[in-house]
Amino acid sequence: MIINKEQFEFIDSFFKNDNTMDIYTPIGSKVIFSFPNNGTEHEQNIAKKYLILNKEYTIEKIEIGSWHTDVFLKEIKNISFNSVLFSNKEV
Repeated sequence: MIINKEQFEFIDSFFKNDNTMDIYTPIGSKVIFSFPNNGTEHEQNIAKKYLILNKEYTIEKIEIGSWHTDVFLKEIKNISFNSVLFSNKEV
């Protein structure tokens, strides 16, 4: 599939920061809600409702998809968040 410049810029706008978490981060690891402006507007709104900027959270489950990756957190039950909202906590 070939896309034009406008389509590329639209897709690229969802990945504003490439310091986002590694989607293969082990379960139980800590991530930080670092990028509240990444993802779609809907994903940003959910994150802003449930998460605190720069707070650490524990990964409970990760579901890797073809378009995006859902992260489930131990501290927030039954809600998934887009992985692009997080950075890995340095060990």
